[in-house]
Amino acid sequence: EIAAATKKRFFKISAAEAEEKTKAQAEAVERIGMLEATHKRLDREHKVTLAEAQRLAKVAADEEKSRREVEQQKLKLEEKLRIEIERHAMIASSEDKWRLKAAETRKKLEEEAH
Repeated sequence: EIAAATKKRFFKISAAEAEEKTKAQAEAVERIGMLEATHKRLDREHKVTLAEAQRLAKVAADEEKSRREVEQQKLKLEEKLRIEIERHAMIASSEDKWRLKAAETRKKLEEEAH
């Protein structure tokens, strides 16, 4: 009788332990599934974020390239303007010299005529 009771109690404990282990394993499997789902979601979000970062980097690079091109064009136009201003100054200076020479010649001719 004692042996039968001990055996019965041992089987109850073993059954309870087995049930507890099965429950723990089921919870672990469920947690692993949740972690895998979270991992997949984070991977998708990472890919989307990475693609957006790459797109923004390209936009920034394109804008920088455009800004440099505009700056180069501005420098070229400033140089053309400087050259044109110098050319006009030379023409004006030359015209002033001719006017001065003409005025001097006129004055000389007027003096000689009197």
